[in-house]
Parts: sequence; structure tokens; C-alpha cells
Amino acid sequence: AGRENDYYNFLTQEFQPKDDGNNFNDFHKTLVQLGFCGIVTTNYDSVLEQALNSNITAETAGSHHPVSLDLCTQDSNFRIMEFLRGLTDKKEGPPRHDVLHLHGVYERPRDIVLTLSDYKKRYGEGKVVVEGRDPIDTKLDSLHRKVLWSLMVMHPVVFVGFSLKDGYFKHILGIVRSDFRLGSKPCHFALLPLKSE
Repeated sequence: AGRENDYYNFLTQEFQPKDDGNNFNDFHKTLVQLGFCGIVTTNYDSVLEQALNSNITAETAGSHHPVSLDLCTQDSNFRIMEFLRGLTDKKEGPPRHDVLHLHGVYERPRDIVLTLSDYKKRYGEGKVVVEGRDPIDTKLDSLHRKVLWSLMVMHPVVFVGFSLKDGYFKHILGIVRSDFRLGSKPCHFALLPLKSE
């Protein structure tokens, strides 16, 4: 209470690029070179954009530099539509690699999705699948739900390091499975760390 500005300043400082330049590593560089048609993240930092920029060569220096697209700000909605349409663009030349941030970016900490109330604001008040309880269907009544549904339907998605425990993501996956009667047919993939127990 009374320290809201301190909270937002902390979030910005935590996720902004570090002064020492050590913001990405070889893993990030390899990941962005794999040839995906688009990159979407729930992270607030710009590590992937920096890794993409590090791959710009003399031949591609005049081409497009990666841009952070923030699904949480209304002023970028048209650019997000362009991003989604561009995922199927088969034009010649180097791909345009903007990064869509589903849960916001560090530069606008007041808009990021972090708390339960933030999730409800962005994904709707409807209930989602909670372990041990019966699922309750909700409509795709928010931009976040619609964008996720579109991505899941139109493209195979490779989740990298994402635990897949997020109730909102699991709910959207369930809706897609139900809408298209997919059953247990694998449509998406996950690369997760191996846990040793």
C-alpha cells in the first residue's frame, strides 16, 4: 500500500537489459536461428530481440530490425494483426522477426500480466481448468484468448522452457482440442528441462 511506484520501478529494473551486455547467451542465439515463422513469449524482457539483432549480418543490415510487440497495450493491436498475418507470409527474403510479448514488456510495467487480477483482466473473469475440479467453459471474449486460440489453431507451437502448468494456457489448449475433436493427437510440442529425481 502506498508503494505502487516502487513496485513498478522494481519490475522495470528487474527485466530491463543489463548494463554489462550479458542479456542473452548461445542458447538464445541458437533458438532464434531455428527458422520458426514467429516468436511469441510470456517473458517481459527483450532477450530474444537482442539475440535476433545479434544475428543481423552485413547482407541483412538494411532489413527489418526486430520489434517488441506488446499484446497488453492497445496502441499495438494493428501491428499484432500484421504479425499474425505475417506468420503465413511466403515472401522471398529474410523473414521479419518481431517478438510478440503476450504478457507485456518491462518498459510498461503497469500493463504486464503478473498477478491473478492481471490474468483476469487480460483473459476474462471466466473460470479455467483447475486441477481436481470440473472444468467450466468460458467464451473467447478477450484479445488474449483470441490471439492464443488463433496461434494454437493455425500453427504447430513449440513451447520452450514453458512448464505448461498455466491454467489459462491449458484452458485454451482444451478449447482447441474440443473445437476440432482432436482427442490426444499431438499438435504442439514442448522442450522442457529434464528433471532428475
